[in-house]
Amino acid sequence: MNPRFRWAGIGGNTQGESGVAGQLDPGACGWAFGEASARAFRWLAGAEKLPAGSVFLEGQEITRWPMFQRARAGMALLTQPSAVMDRMSVRENLVLAAQGAGKKASEADRLLDVCGLAGRGAESPGQLLLVERRILELARASVLKPKVLLWDSPDAGISDSDFHRVEPHLRSFTAEGAAVLMFVRNPPAPEWRVDLRWEVKIPGEGFTPPTSGL
Repeated sequence: MNPRFRWAGIGGNTQGESGVAGQLDPGACGWAFGEASARAFRWLAGAEKLPAGSVFLEGQEITRWPMFQRARAGMALLTQPSAVMDRMSVRENLVLAAQGAGKKASEADRLLDVCGLAGRGAESPGQLLLVERRILELARASVLKPKVLLWDSPDAGISDSDFHRVEPHLRSFTAEGAAVLMFVRNPPAPEWRVDLRWEVKIPGEGFTPPTSGL
């Protein structure tokens, strides 16, 4: 069986440095952390040209695919700043995501319950706590049933102790077979339990091989 998401030669260069390889199997969750984590996100998401190496989704090389083609193939992205629209209500954000996935607007009400935001659909996302906003971001992405979720800066604005509120929603992706890779500047705290940790050591260039998580 092919890994769900795989990269090879990332961090290599034209001077002959080969870079490193890593992979996430279906249902696995991992971290990429370090000073160049934001660049690693852009490389693997297709937002920035990869200087060396290859990226694969379910065995299919997608290195040169644009972002929209990756999305159609099952890659979901959670970026910073967030794609949540503050000019719309919480429910309207979920309706938009549901309709974009070809589902009925009523799917938004189910997601409000799942998010623990029932009764708050008319509020603006700006009225939510930051941890609630993270959960809303995940709910929007969950409608797409992605094969791979890449999440930039999931820890932005929330404490490690708040992760207990985020984790069940994150694990709902892996429970359905998605591979999740999160990108942060600082090493993740023990509360953020993962299967793989990948340290981005040299800004924009070097990487260390993935290690098992906690």
